[in-house]
Amino acid sequence: MNLYRVLPPPSQAFDLTNEADLAFITADLAPPATGWVRALMVTNALGETEGPDGTSGSLTTGVDRRLLRLQRAAFDVIVLGAETARRERIPVPETTPLAVVTTSGDLRGHQLLTSPASRLVVVTRPAASARVRETLCNIEVNIVTVEGEGRIPAVEVRDALNAALGAQTFLLEGGRSLWESWAPLIDEVALSVTPPPNDIHRGIPSWWPLDTSLWQLTSLMTDDAKMLYHRYQTGGRGAPSAVSDSSALR
Repeated sequence: MNLYRVLPPPSQAFDLTNEADLAFITADLAPPATGWVRALMVTNALGETEGPDGTSGSLTTGVDRRLLRLQRAAFDVIVLGAETARRERIPVPETTPLAVVTTSGDLRGHQLLTSPASRLVVVTRPAASARVRETLCNIEVNIVTVEGEGRIPAVEVRDALNAALGAQTFLLEGGRSLWESWAPLIDEVALSVTPPPNDIHRGIPSWWPLDTSLWQLTSLMTDDAKMLYHRYQTGGRGAPSAVSDSSALR
C-alpha cells in the first residue's frame, strides 16, 4: 500500500504499512490551524461523484479509504448532510463524532453503520428533534438543536458543534448541498480523483469554482492504482501569501 508525493518537493514514496511513513502522512493530514475546515470529495476524471452503484464507494480504493480514516481521526468532528447518510454506507467512528445535518429530522432509510460506542450527533431544528429519535430508532444519538426555521446556515452548524462538542476543526464529507452551504467557511479541499475511464477526459468538473485565484495547490499525491490526491488551500488563510515555503507544508 504505497503513496507517492509529487508536491510539495522533494518527491517521495511512502509505504503505509511502515510505521514511520504512516506517522509522517498522519502528521501531514492533520489540520494546520484552529478553526480549520476541510472538505473531502472523490470523483472520477469526468467530475462524477458517484460510481456504477450510485454511490461514491465504488470510486474509492484501499489507499483512499485509508487516508479517509486518518483524516477522520485528525479532526474534531465529521460533518455530512442527511441525503449523504441515506445514499452512502457511512461508518460512524467510535472516537471522532460524526454529525449529520438535517432540517426535517427525517433520517428514514439512512445507511449509518453504528456500534454501541459510536459517537453520532444530529444537528437539527428544535421542532424536528422528536422526528430524529423516531427515525433513528434504537441508535444512541446526541441531538444538537439550532433555533430558527428552514435550512440551517453553515456558520450556525459550526457554532453549534463548537458549543456542544468543543469542536475546533471540521471535516466535511458531503454531499453537494453541504459543500455549497459551507463554501464560505472552507479552508481546504481534499479531492481524490480516480483514473480516467478508457482514457477519456472531458475537462474539469462542472461544480469546480470559476474563480480559483485564491486557491493554491499545496499537496499532490498518487498511489499504485493511479488515484490522484489533491489538496488546495482556499480563502484568506489559504491564499498563496499565507504560505512562505514548502517546509511549512510538510
